[in-house]
Formats: sequence, structure tokens, C-alpha cells
Amino acid sequence: MLYVIVHTLSGKITSDDSVMTIRVRYEDVYDSKQHGEEALFNYKEEKSILEEFCSYVQAKDPDIIVYVGDHYASTILDYLFARAEKLGLDLQLGREKNNNNNIKTLKHPGLQWIKGRLSISSRNSHSSVFDNFGLTGLIERCRFSFLPLDLAAKYGMNRIIDSRNCYELIQKGFVIPENNKANNNHEHIRTIEELVSRDKGGMIISPQTGLHENVVVLDYDSEYTNLIVNHNLSYETVLSKKGELVDKSQSEKGLLSILWDYA
Repeated sequence: MLYVIVHTLSGKITSDDSVMTIRVRYEDVYDSKQHGEEALFNYKEEKSILEEFCSYVQAKDPDIIVYVGDHYASTILDYLFARAEKLGLDLQLGREKNNNNNIKTLKHPGLQWIKGRLSISSRNSHSSVFDNFGLTGLIERCRFSFLPLDLAAKYGMNRIIDSRNCYELIQKGFVIPENNKANNNHEHIRTIEELVSRDKGGMIISPQTGLHENVVVLDYDSEYTNLIVNHNLSYETVLSKKGELVDKSQSEKGLLSILWDYA
């Protein structure tokens, strides 16, 4: 695993800004001598910085590159690729040789440039998934969601669960429609009455102002899972008919109940 910190002259990550320094830390779990090895690339010429950095990556051949800073990994990769292109450098950062002229037309050429390695983010401004759970936690997210490591590190919990939903539905023989924005699958306009009836939240009781003694607070922590499993609550087991909830047959486990058995 290789940790990378990129500094520019202005402190911003834009294609017009030159690379000032690149600091790296290499960790090899199989070789204690290389655990925590650090290197700094801060030559006078930006060309030398990029060449030496890419040569270092090819020599160490890490499986995962962690980009540390306030920007996502894809942003840093696109920036480094753009700088190499501006300097006329044909550098390779991944394990597979790319034709840089072909990939520079892509929206995120950096992801193709690093092909053969995984790139994840470690944020300074706020904690990322990797910062909160570490590599072990990321692997657990991959096993649950059936997503590659870089996507599991980037996606929020809703998309993680959606991915597992899709897997379970495919196993049951369901067809999953492609999520294509060009299909214009926008939500239809609803009346105020429909919004209120469909988007009801919990009941909020206005408090009585004043100083109260002997107050007791009863809070359920993470009880949603137990309710789903015990009552077989899922998208397809609870139906709505004319504004009323109607329980479907409980003979077969619902999708959400199945998911929580694996969680």
C-alpha cells in the first residue's frame, strides 16, 4: 500500500498549477524492512518530480494507492495525468501500459491511467470510509456489497445496500433495469396531500417548557434491524392500498430480512 500527498504551488488542484512536491509512504505487510518507508520528490523541475514518482510506483508496485488530502483520489489522478500531458511526458502509473492519447479524452482519465491498481481517498477535512474503518472494514463492505474496494470506499451506505439488493434480486431471477439518466426517470409531481401521506415521519410532541425533575429517557439504539427481521418488513412484504398498509403473506422472507442475515 502506498500513501501519497501532492502539494502544488498555489495549494489548489487545477491543471494549470504545477506540482511542487509529492510525498509518499510505502507499507509492505510482508516485508518489515519496507514498512513505513518514506520518500520525497521535490526537484526543481516538475518534469523530474513526475518521472521519479512514476518510476517509484512502478518499482514498488503497490496494489492500493491512498491519496491523502482534501480531494478525492480521482481528482488527484486526473490532475497528475493532466500535468504529465502538458509537459509532454508519456508516463505510466498503472500495471497495464496505456495509450495516453486515447484515454485523455475520457471524463476521468486518471482512473484508466492507474489501471491494475486500486485508488482510495483519505480526507483531511472530514473522515473518509477508509479513515473510519481501515482496510479491514473496507474488505467487509466489499464482501457485503459485492463491490470492488475502490467503489466500496467511495459509496455511502445507501449505495452499498442497493448493490447488495441488486445481487440478491438477480439471484432470485429478477431483472434489474439500467439506471440511465437519459431515460428521464424523474419523480412525478405530487400534491401536498400525497406528500404528507407518503412521507410521514415520527410523531413529534411539543415539549412543556419549564424545569422538570425525575425525567426518564427511553431510547432504542439500532432497533430497526430487529424490527425488519422479526416482522419481515421489506419493500415487497408491505403493500399500500388506498393509503392503508396491507401485510403480504409472511411465508417467504422479504429481501431486507435476507440482507440482514448476512450483515
